[in-house]
Amino acid sequence: MIALWVSNAYLLKKGKYRFAPLLTALPATFMTAVSVTYILMAKEGLQLSRNVAYLIGAAAALILFTVYLAGCPKVRKTSNSRL
Repeated sequence: MIALWVSNAYLLKKGKYRFAPLLTALPATFMTAVSVTYILMAKEGLQLSRNVAYLIGAAAALILFTVYLAGCPKVRKTSNSRL
């Protein structure tokens, strides 16, 4: 999950391709939901109920994807100004 988010930020900042949200951000969002949900409901984690863990996992993924989309124009603008 972290590697996907980092690679997404790197590729976006370097301007390597235009469709960063489709290629790396969507799998990173999915893996965020899976990872957070697992940590919340696993025996070795917080042991929350399944419904609560799913809800919080989906919310965490949605929040991170929203923050990512809000930051995309800023990163693209600063990377283009250096060219």
